[in-house]
Amino acid sequence: MPLEKPFFDFLKELTNNNNSEWFHANKKRYEAQVKEPFLGLLEEVVIKAVKFEPDLATTPLKSMMFRINRDIRFSKDKSPYKTYISATVGKGGTRNKLYPATYLHLGLDEAYVCSGAYWFEDKEVLTRVRRFIVKNDKRFKKLVEDKKWKTAFGEMLGHKNKRLGPEFAAAAEKQPLLFNTQIYWCAEFKAKKALEKDFASFVADTMKTGKPLTDFLREAIYQEEA
Repeated sequence: MPLEKPFFDFLKELTNNNNSEWFHANKKRYEAQVKEPFLGLLEEVVIKAVKFEPDLATTPLKSMMFRINRDIRFSKDKSPYKTYISATVGKGGTRNKLYPATYLHLGLDEAYVCSGAYWFEDKEVLTRVRRFIVKNDKRFKKLVEDKKWKTAFGEMLGHKNKRLGPEFAAAAEKQPLLFNTQIYWCAEFKAKKALEKDFASFVADTMKTGKPLTDFLREAIYQEEA
């Protein structure tokens, strides 16, 4: 079943009442109008995507969904709740930060499906990925220049280093993405798209379009552990 209007109505009200008192008074609404429908959407996505991402079959749906509570320990913004709902659709769910997977984000003003590697555990992992790209430069170039990929995502995103050491400096002249410390891509859309009947198919199809590049990054990260 697609999401329904009360899903976004709740997020709008939460935006205007972002405090514990209001949330606790409306927690049953959150469960019925937001959390359960979103888990239902994730179930539909998994049913469609498990054909090309078999690891999803053993990943509990609840482990994919991020908590609505914000971590405010080091933030100037002390609002206790997120005003969007999100999930990591991938092996291990939200806890498996290193594994290249898909991130689904539904907010009032921002909605997108992203895939790739958002977080590298340490410099050693990033170096391993960069070496893999250099070693497989033609394959990587073909993936990032694929017409279907570009139509869906536009361009590669991610923070970049301003400089690279001598090991990668020359190669980076031909492949500037070696400067990236994150390698991910996003398909943005209007939030109301999530209310459409075929939204789960859209998410799964978007995942599938990015899968060859996602698989490349998985291979790059875990090559020495295979």
